[in-house]
Amino acid sequence: MTRWGVGPKFAIGSILYGLLVVALSRFCFPTPPIVAIPRSVALSASAVLFILGMAMYVVSVIPLTRAFNQRTLETSGIYAYVRHPLYACFILFIIPAIVLLTKSLPGLTVPIVMYFLFRILIAEEESSLEKEFGEEYLAYRKKVGAVFPKLF
Repeated sequence: MTRWGVGPKFAIGSILYGLLVVALSRFCFPTPPIVAIPRSVALSASAVLFILGMAMYVVSVIPLTRAFNQRTLETSGIYAYVRHPLYACFILFIIPAIVLLTKSLPGLTVPIVMYFLFRILIAEEESSLEKEFGEEYLAYRKKVGAVFPKLF
């Protein structure tokens, strides 16, 4: 598996679905924006989500790059809570921030579809991690959630 894992497939699938949603909602089935959320609230919440997502991205990519170069399994920091924080930051924070900013009702489906796409594609990446790190990865996988932290 490359340094990028299934990231390129995930990105391409997510972008294509996002473009499909935009095209359908603009040209085929125009939908009004979500009006129940005041613009100032949408802007504030969007900014908070985007900042959280970018912070999560930064604290994820640096140790992951180091671990990949050293051929070690990263399990500390944010990786002690979430196995795949790079995917999580987009699914949980960055894309929802964009959806809130645009107040797009059909856009609400994008993070949901991204999550299901992630669940389908991640099997390949996790299989590669299992082959490379064996029992260490299996124990880590049992203890730490993929996108959402395990509460118990």
